[in-house]
Amino acid sequence: MCSQAPDDKEIVVAGGFREELEVRSSKPTTDLTHLKATHEEADTRLVLHAVHASSQFNTVVVSSRDTDVLVLLVSHFTRVQCEHLWMLSGTTNKRRYIPIDAVFNNLPRDSATTLLPFHALTGCDTTSYFANHTKMSSWKVFKEHHQLLINLGIGELTEETIRSSEKFVCRIYDVHKTDSVDAARHILFAKSGKPETMSPTSDALRFHLMRVFTIKQWYGEMLTVPNLSFLHPWTWDGNIVIQD
Repeated sequence: MCSQAPDDKEIVVAGGFREELEVRSSKPTTDLTHLKATHEEADTRLVLHAVHASSQFNTVVVSSRDTDVLVLLVSHFTRVQCEHLWMLSGTTNKRRYIPIDAVFNNLPRDSATTLLPFHALTGCDTTSYFANHTKMSSWKVFKEHHQLLINLGIGELTEETIRSSEKFVCRIYDVHKTDSVDAARHILFAKSGKPETMSPTSDALRFHLMRVFTIKQWYGEMLTVPNLSFLHPWTWDGNIVIQD
C-alpha cells in the first residue's frame, strides 16, 4: 500500500504487523516515533494518529462510522492542535462531516471529562445498554447529573464510585426516591408489574461497572504503550471473569 502512494500523498500504516510497534510510511523521512503503539483497538489508534497529525496540518479528517471514535475524538479534543478536526461518517452516497469542535463546545458545562464513562455505561462496543433506555433518554439524565460519573474510569473502582454510578442509573430509570437500584426495582415493579421495566440488581450493576471500567484505557495522554494491568483480576483478554 505504501509503495503505491501518489507522490503528493503520504500513507502511514500501523498495527497488524508481526512486530507490534512497527509503523510504515510511504515517505521514509517522516518521523514515526510517536506512532509506535501497542493499541489493539483501531478506535484508540485512530485518535492517536489524529492527535499526531494535528501538529502538522491545519485540518484533520478522521474517517469512521463508529460512535466510539466520535466520543473519543470529542473527549480528547483539547489535545488536538489543528484548527479544524472533522469526522467523516455515513455512506459513499451520503457522506456526513461532523465538526468535532462544534460537538465539544455544545456539551453541557463541565461535562467533557464524564462523556467517556457515560458512553461506556449506557452502551458501547464493549458494554451492553440498559433495556428500554436509549442513548437519547439517558442523555437527558446526563445533562443534569453528569457529575455523578466524575470518578468512573479514573483510579480504582471504589465503593463510593459504585454508589455514585448507582444513583445515576436510578435517575436513568426515572426513580428519584432512592439511590439504590435494588429499591428502585421494587418501585418500578409495583408501578408497572412488568419485569422488563426493572433496573438491574446491585450485583448485576457491579459487574457492569467492572466492564465499564475498562474504558480506563481511553483516558489520560493516549499513551502509545498503555499500562493495562488494571484489567486484572476482573478481566482476561477483555472478558469478565467471576472469582470466588
